[in-house]
Amino acid sequence: MQAPLLAQHAAALSRGVPCGMLAWWGRTDFPDGTPSAPRLAQADWEAWYARLQQAALVPDRFVALDAVKAMTVPLRPDGPLPVAIADFRVATLDPAAPEQRAFIACGLLHGQWGTATPTYRSRTVTFSFDARFYFSNPGAPLPDSFDFDPGDGHGFRSVRLGEQLSVTYGNTDTVHATLRCGGARSSFDLLLGSQPAAPVADDTWQLQAANGCLGSAYVYRATGQTVLTRPMIIAEGFPGGYPCDYLYEMLNQHGTLEALRNAGYDIILLGFANGTDLLQNNAQVMQACIRQAMQQTPAPLVVGGVSMGGLVARYALTEMEARGQAHNTRIFLTLDTPHRGAYTNLCNQWFAHYFASAAPLAKSFSALLDSPANQQFVMAWFNGHRVQVSPLREQFTRALAALGNYPQQPRRLAIACGTGDGQRTQGAHAPALDWAGSPLAHARLWTLTEGDDNPGVIAEGCSLLADGSVANTLSCTSEWSWEGAPGGQNLYNYYSAMIAQAIGYGTVTTPIAQTCAVPTVSALDLPGSPFEAVPPPASGRSPFDDYICCETNQLHLQFTPRIKDWLLDQLTR
Repeated sequence: MQAPLLAQHAAALSRGVPCGMLAWWGRTDFPDGTPSAPRLAQADWEAWYARLQQAALVPDRFVALDAVKAMTVPLRPDGPLPVAIADFRVATLDPAAPEQRAFIACGLLHGQWGTATPTYRSRTVTFSFDARFYFSNPGAPLPDSFDFDPGDGHGFRSVRLGEQLSVTYGNTDTVHATLRCGGARSSFDLLLGSQPAAPVADDTWQLQAANGCLGSAYVYRATGQTVLTRPMIIAEGFPGGYPCDYLYEMLNQHGTLEALRNAGYDIILLGFANGTDLLQNNAQVMQACIRQAMQQTPAPLVVGGVSMGGLVARYALTEMEARGQAHNTRIFLTLDTPHRGAYTNLCNQWFAHYFASAAPLAKSFSALLDSPANQQFVMAWFNGHRVQVSPLREQFTRALAALGNYPQQPRRLAIACGTGDGQRTQGAHAPALDWAGSPLAHARLWTLTEGDDNPGVIAEGCSLLADGSVANTLSCTSEWSWEGAPGGQNLYNYYSAMIAQAIGYGTVTTPIAQTCAVPTVSALDLPGSPFEAVPPPASGRSPFDDYICCETNQLHLQFTPRIKDWLLDQLTR
């Protein structure tokens, strides 16, 4: 079956494809703009757009999905909402229909903390028909106008690119909207959320470090204050570039930030222009932020970060102390930071690299895995050929140790999103994903085997588009089966399943969707087995003066009301 498909593909390419798009791999039954086309949720639009990206014969002339989503970062979830439109002519290998139209539209929101489906945070929606969010074949003319029905009961209106349309809705949670253009139509759903949007930052600092690295600090002053009085700087996690409202809502779980602002703290959320850069480079952005705060107030600082941001803050403060530079920090705080390394499932790392040529989502994931920052904080890295500790991680840990390993002047506090009971949640070498039913693409994944003398296959598969650079199986050894360790959880198997489902061949099941990403022992920098109970802070086994674990394993960076109460007590005593 593979040889005829490849032959047809080669023949089509040799004839030339004037539209620049050839859909032959995976799902090709694009919504075509007819009345029978399905109504789309935002996730559907993104999946179909990724399929169009796969079909682009000249990728540099196609706006990648990651770039589209990045355009939404500055947009608030209660502000102008871009209507994203993809209108493409796509060639196929079907002699009966050698070319088809793909027409999809949706209201495009950026990701929001703690929810898989983002919601618009107002009953009055301002739809924006921004030309930047209209995507079509290279050289295709822009349409003169669209007909748009926002689903408010008043039917279609004529709108042009560059215009906006504001509509107020009554007591409904879902908006059903339809856009028409040139005889094609696409309907989509928009969810309205009751939770108000995060507040607008009182100030934004544009930061440039001495090394040229850039960042932005979003300042939310203490309740009733017009100047900084008690700054708390928290750096974002990997891969950086998060919207400021996303960061605010992440840290405001259970009203934590509101309680801190009411207690007199100014919240400064630090974002990096390139969060995938070396941690040492972004540490200089943190240092620039610390100096900016010190210029505005003599009050002592709280400095820290979430996940990777905690490592950036740790390096920044430690380096300043080693150089004799003042940082005026009284508390260093980290939330689920991988001080002893994060664990990204090695089977999923293999999956991303192996299927990178078959799916844009896998290619994007593999690029993040290979980024300098990720290599520095993961405990085990699949380099495309074998599992190893990245040389970048080894260099970072040596550099940090040479500086003193931790800042010594501030009190050190740590929060783990996992439990401290040492209880295993997943078995060693347990089935994690099964993608079967097609000879064109399939895979099976397992959790790690346990024991350094017990190698085992943890990933195997096949892809018609595999180029041979990544082997079709992966075997390795590990002292611990980290997937089942207590700790902050992630959904790497679920993401691999989404990639497989988007390709569209066969069926996918995930016996295990949620696994450990930041072991509790790593978040608290404790030596020894991850399957032992966490000792009390007074034991002296951790470099932190005090720490706390969640009562149950939470998703990475989620925490419970008990954590909020502990943090408020630590910061207000």
